[in-house]
Amino acid sequence: MTWDFTTPCGIDSRFEKEFGAANRLFFIGEQPFVTLNSMALTKNCKCALCTSTQDDLLALRTAITSSTTRRPILLLHFPLFRPTEALCTYSDMTAALAEKEHKRNEFDDVTGIYSHNNKEDEDVVNAETTRYILSLFNPLHIFSGHTHYNCHYTHTFNNTAITETTVSTFNWRHRTDPSFVLATITNNNNNDNSSNNNSNNSPNGKSGVEVRIAVCPLPDERLIFAMYALGAIAWAALLIAWLLGRCSQTSSTAALLGRARFSKKKTS
Repeated sequence: MTWDFTTPCGIDSRFEKEFGAANRLFFIGEQPFVTLNSMALTKNCKCALCTSTQDDLLALRTAITSSTTRRPILLLHFPLFRPTEALCTYSDMTAALAEKEHKRNEFDDVTGIYSHNNKEDEDVVNAETTRYILSLFNPLHIFSGHTHYNCHYTHTFNNTAITETTVSTFNWRHRTDPSFVLATITNNNNNDNSSNNNSNNSPNGKSGVEVRIAVCPLPDERLIFAMYALGAIAWAALLIAWLLGRCSQTSSTAALLGRARFSKKKTS
């Protein structure tokens, strides 16, 4: 809905009119997905937007437990709480992006570690709300955005490891090497209705559904510009060659016509 936690009250109705409910449950095949309006999860949010979101969380939890035994996959804009970006098990943060974000001193060129300490309700969802969401949904996987770079982080809640994939920007305006994520969701259970599948919703049970992540980079923007430049040069070279060929052909034709006229006059 916006890029920070300062969403004006009332803007949610305009968003939902165009894109549908901000907090909703939907299925792809048999796998449940839950989208959450993370802008309304801040402690500072005081308007009806936040109250409705809190009500939606409980309604979504009820809808999930009544319709499936699978653990949901959460989709939200802001990442859930993590104290520092140095804890990312995978990150494609770069010195150039850190410079653009005015955080160059927090990026180590030697190790490639970005040691930015996150601010609650500004960089990430606050810790209290994060614990509540994890306890309410016990998600199979979490996808988030906002940071403009990839980060894989593992939350630990009730002895369960829950992976969050923060997805990089898909936009050359933010960085010269954007990317997207390809997620493959595989059901390893032979029978979804078996009693063993109830472990999907158990805090300590292992899910029979596996999520695999592949980061797919787009061509570097500098490479695209280089290809445009080479294409323009090649096109210009072909155009010049064609024009020179036409000029040469025209000159040859004019010379032949001149000789023909001279021969005709000499004969007469």
